[in-house]
This record gives sequence, structure tokens and C-alpha cells, in this order.
Amino acid sequence: MAEAKKPIDAEAHWLINEMERKIAGMPTTEGIAGIAAGAAAVTLAQIKAELETIKTRQAEDIALDREVIQSNLELRAAMKELCESLCKPTVREISAQLPSGRVTMTVNETRN
Repeated sequence: MAEAKKPIDAEAHWLINEMERKIAGMPTTEGIAGIAAGAAAVTLAQIKAELETIKTRQAEDIALDREVIQSNLELRAAMKELCESLCKPTVREISAQLPSGRVTMTVNETRN
């Protein structure tokens, strides 16, 4: 026996129902806007977290730079003091008792 054909209007109703189900399953514009807003919020939160990390690292770098500057200033002061002490005239005197008598030698040292 041959299959009975479905009436055309029944097939049309069935197609319409299928289309309605597909459309019902699609996200609404509010849903799409919500998804986009959520994605934007997540991205913004990630950017803020990265900025905080950068700020923290930058603050640590600045603190280290200040320590290096302070250390350099202290080293500079110590070098200046050393140079000043080396540039002062120095008198050295040594005495020795020799068989021929007491001998004293005086040396004046200056550095430029």
C-alpha cells in the first residue's frame, strides 16, 4: 500500500511549529545584551587586576630606586671623605737608634 500523503496544511503547521521552537530557543536581545555586558564586566575586572599588579610592581621599583639613590649618596659621601683625607698633607716621622747615634727621618707627603 502506498503511504497516505499528509495534508499540506498539516505539514505547514508542523514547519511553523518547528520554526517557533527554533526561535524560542534563540537568545533574546536582552539576553545578548546581558551576555555582552557580562563579558565587558569580566574584561574590565581583568584590566583592573592587571593595572593593580602593574601599580604594585611600579611602587616596588620606585622603592628600590630610592634605596639605590640613597646608597649612592652615602657612597659618594664616603668617597669624598676618602679623597679629602688622601689630599691632606701627611708628615711621617721615624726614629731609630743606630750604633752611630739616634737618627730621625721626617717625610712630608702630599697627594694631588
